[in-house]
Amino acid sequence: MTTETITYQQLCDRGLSDYQVRYLTQSLIPASLEQGVHFYRLRDVIVEVRHYLNSNRLPPLHREAVNDVLVSLLNQLDNVVTAPFGLSRDQQIGFHIQKVLQTQPRPTDPASVVMLSNSYPEVVPTAATDLSSGQNCS
Repeated sequence: MTTETITYQQLCDRGLSDYQVRYLTQSLIPASLEQGVHFYRLRDVIVEVRHYLNSNRLPPLHREAVNDVLVSLLNQLDNVVTAPFGLSRDQQIGFHIQKVLQTQPRPTDPASVVMLSNSYPEVVPTAATDLSSGQNCS
């Protein structure tokens, strides 16, 4: 469906047992049903995982695995960008440009800096890097 939903099988694939997934999804109402597959809202699953982590009965090894799943779910949710409704067109464009700039990795590989400088001759690399040898100039 979308990146804001997740299925039972996807939760199992992230390392949760059938019991844990059943426990987490038993009180959730599926957001949709497509070809017999229930899609759960990611935010609802995150709330249930946090509630499950607060349980005193959860063994430390299981707690670590569930916490890892929580981190991956939160990372998946971060990939969803909310639209800035109510702003002017220029402000909306500025918002999306900021999001793109925040998510783009900065080139750390000397080869990517060379490729960038060859593509845009007016751009001069400013990192203290010897581009011919790929070694840092320190």
